[in-house]
Amino acid sequence: MWLLQLRPSCGWGAAYEGRMVKMQTCCLCGNGSACVSHEGEVAIGFFGSVRYDTTSMIWIREAPEGLGHGSLLCDQCVDRLVEEGALEIFHSTLGAPAPAMLSNEAYRRLFLRGANRMYRDILEARGSIAEPVAGPGEAECQAIRSLRARICTDPSACISGPGPQRNEAGPKALEVGAAHATAAVLLGHAGGPDGGFGEAAVHYADAMRQRDEIWAEMIAALEQEVSSFSSAA
Repeated sequence: MWLLQLRPSCGWGAAYEGRMVKMQTCCLCGNGSACVSHEGEVAIGFFGSVRYDTTSMIWIREAPEGLGHGSLLCDQCVDRLVEEGALEIFHSTLGAPAPAMLSNEAYRRLFLRGANRMYRDILEARGSIAEPVAGPGEAECQAIRSLRARICTDPSACISGPGPQRNEAGPKALEVGAAHATAAVLLGHAGGPDGGFGEAAVHYADAMRQRDEIWAEMIAALEQEVSSFSSAA
């Protein structure tokens, strides 16, 4: 049996590209209906999945041994992996929207994925690898963060503006990571085969968690006020 597999062309739920794939059994349990594809750092559900069609997930822990790129998983195994915290949903087009706030590790990995993918694209377009550079100091890091905030809206830069929205935190982390790599290359602070974005990813994740905690406290306080007002009325 053949199915139409819709996969995010950008690595998350934006534009989709389709391909025909043959129905296969789950690589973990042997179930005959496996419609979630392991794509390295992420897992993506497609048509045929009851709960994960067009849903993108990031691996929070290393994927189980034996999974290769394109290996297929069934909904039941994905349910277990999500419940165990090995996979975290960061975007879904047809399924339930992803949470407005992600885990620290999800933020870190998504930012790093966005940065690494953009850096590879830049190297491919340029046709050469930049010379390795020393890790940027605080002044250089601040310059990179300032420039990336001009390339795209960076929610980690401040708490003002729209609050956390469902289905947006994951794609935004990928976008900010890509902007960071672009800014670092433009300012001459990225080099070598991998660009060296690990510390920046940790900084972004920590800043986002602090922002989320502030927003969560504000929302809880507002709900408490609304509840008190309703009770008094």
